Amino acid sequence: FRRRVIMKLDDNHRYQTVLLSKQTEFHPNPSNIYIGGYHRLCSYDEQHCRSYRGCLKNVTIDNNYLDLINDELNRHRILKQCHDFNK
Repeated sequence: FRRRVIMKLDDNHRYQTVLLSKQTEFHPNPSNIYIGGYHRLCSYDEQHCRSYRGCLKNVTIDNNYLDLINDELNRHRILKQCHDFNK
């Protein structure tokens, strides 16, 4: 038995990452990313996914399950939530 988590990312927000002093965009398409379901996280754009070193905004996910998918599905990059330091 495996839970399926659907993360809806903000279509209006572009995810920025700095890689080797070069700024690239990480803009998921489609914006619905299925984890532990039919699609793996990087299936839409493997190159951008592997080079992405940022975090996911507007995502609420159980930390224990986050550790599980990091170990099983996400060996090429670390999936994490963004922390709001303004609170």
